[in-house]
Amino acid sequence: MQRIPICLIGALCAVLLGSGCATGPSHVAFDALRNVHESYYPKAGKWKEDNGAFVNVIPADASAEDIAKSVNGAGVSLALVDTFSARNLVIEADLTYEGHSAPGLVFRVQEDKDVVSAMYMVVLNSDGVFLWRLLDKKWQVLGRYVTPVPAGAHHVRVEARDAAFRVSLDGKRVLEETHTNLDRSGGAGISARDGNCRIANLHVKALSNS
Repeated sequence: MQRIPICLIGALCAVLLGSGCATGPSHVAFDALRNVHESYYPKAGKWKEDNGAFVNVIPADASAEDIAKSVNGAGVSLALVDTFSARNLVIEADLTYEGHSAPGLVFRVQEDKDVVSAMYMVVLNSDGVFLWRLLDKKWQVLGRYVTPVPAGAHHVRVEARDAAFRVSLDGKRVLEETHTNLDRSGGAGISARDGNCRIANLHVKALSNS
């Protein structure tokens, strides 16, 4: 059998990689995000960048009770990847909570002039990982993975394909749910509420038949 020269193998690999066959979700920079807000909050919360991570900005005059109960949106920040819209997608990031805070990833977000009316949200907190849906101004939990989550950064990955949602925590599949109530293309991004949240290494990618 004739051997293929090593240099030719390297060239073929470079062509395949360059064609996008082996590419994963794209990294999202801070300036690629735009702030939005849920309809029952008066305005969009803000984010700041800290060593490459995204951190929600909590008003200096907000009380601990206001933050815990999201009074007037205190400490609630929501941002979408600008110009991105997909039905089928992968979104992932390293999420870090503090106290009772709840960082999250959002997808299939429906909005009009930066006001969000519906979306899915995967939230991490000290009690585990939860899949929520906002629809018709009502929140409903669709899936729960209840487990103590130690302090520190944890990698959360969400894959949405048609009606099937798969959620992984630190490389382990923890949720596999099927839902059809919000089956349209929409935005994707990040969420923070109930205290200080930190989100790093955000990546997102539209999948085929998006």
